[in-house]
Amino acid sequence: MPRALFLACLAGTPTFAQEALNEAQAVDRGRALRKQAIDRNLYNLKAGPVLMRFDALMGFEFNDNPQLVDESPEDDFAFRPELNVGALWALSSRNALSLNLGLGYVKYINNTDLDHVVVAPSSEIALDIYTGDVVINIHERVSHSQDPVSDPTVSGTGDFGGIENTAGARVDWDLNRLTFSVGYDHYNFISTGNGLSDTVQAGNGATPGSTEDIQDRSSELFYGRAGVKLSPAVLAGLEASGGLNDYESDFYNDNSQVSVGPFVEARITQDIKARVAGGYVRSDFDDTGAASAPDSVNDFYTDLSVEHELSQFLSHKLSVGREARSGAASELVTLYYARYDNNWTMNRFSILRTALFYENGRERSGVTERLERIGIGLGVTVPLSRKLNAGAGYQFLYKDSDQANRDYLQNSITINFSYAF
Repeated sequence: MPRALFLACLAGTPTFAQEALNEAQAVDRGRALRKQAIDRNLYNLKAGPVLMRFDALMGFEFNDNPQLVDESPEDDFAFRPELNVGALWALSSRNALSLNLGLGYVKYINNTDLDHVVVAPSSEIALDIYTGDVVINIHERVSHSQDPVSDPTVSGTGDFGGIENTAGARVDWDLNRLTFSVGYDHYNFISTGNGLSDTVQAGNGATPGSTEDIQDRSSELFYGRAGVKLSPAVLAGLEASGGLNDYESDFYNDNSQVSVGPFVEARITQDIKARVAGGYVRSDFDDTGAASAPDSVNDFYTDLSVEHELSQFLSHKLSVGREARSGAASELVTLYYARYDNNWTMNRFSILRTALFYENGRERSGVTERLERIGIGLGVTVPLSRKLNAGAGYQFLYKDSDQANRDYLQNSITINFSYAF
């Protein structure tokens, strides 16, 4: 899939309580993707009880500002080979063990310091267990990438990324009118690039490289939700989450966060479904770091999302809201956002996707940056043969900051060829 198509889902690495809510949604997405792979018969090999699929991809990218600098950006060209493997082992008629793994490499012509191995974000091993009214999901997700545009606080370097590992479990209990969910995840981030770390330390008066990478951290994430079905089409209830964040270095302050609030999910018509959520967020910071941070921050979050399936060929989604989340260059960022994307199936195989987003944020610790970002993405996938597909994408990003040398403008074009064995 062209890199531009991820614009509508830009998000930082999980660290705070609201990211526990995101982890819960990741379990839902994983289940939906596994069901889709079975329904669309995407598994193309069978080894005994195990269904498997193999896909190879070769991508080419032109980027006019890979280092996200404000002045004198340097054009570059990158090669992106990748191999994806999926496996599903049906342990019974309902229970299944699944594995997804994507491995690749990014090679730049000029900015060789940005070369890196890729482990796709979709890489995970998951076990779904159905027993009576209870569904248990045990999972471990791992990824590795250098994607500085995924975090709005990153500027002036393309050397930001690392290994992310999330291991945990979730239990869902459906009592017809009442539903309950609880989950726990342990999260680790290990930085594999020192560009952002050096930039942030220099900006705060510290000597670059004077301590271990300041982004390295671990988190304990907790999630709970209780809902009642007001009608067959409406579910309402309360959701809560918590996070404990521990940095390996003493540059940032260890912290904790809790959030709680109501939610409503409704299928308004057969083709339209919506979700409304919001609530209170509190962040508390320990005095353990060199960077300044408030003792505590009382805040709020909101989210309104609407999905509309116009036909079997065209669907789109709009999300607007506010979140309090971690940032790569600070412990806390409050961010207003609006994100829109659509999918148009032009024929059985050809798909056109577009994505737009707007962000307006403020760092609440470290550098007190105020920022705005705008992104546009366009991508198309067309079949060249029964097994070979071609894709092309365009991505535009613009960041405006009130801090010196933190603005950037980036255009990128990607061309991909994928082969299903």
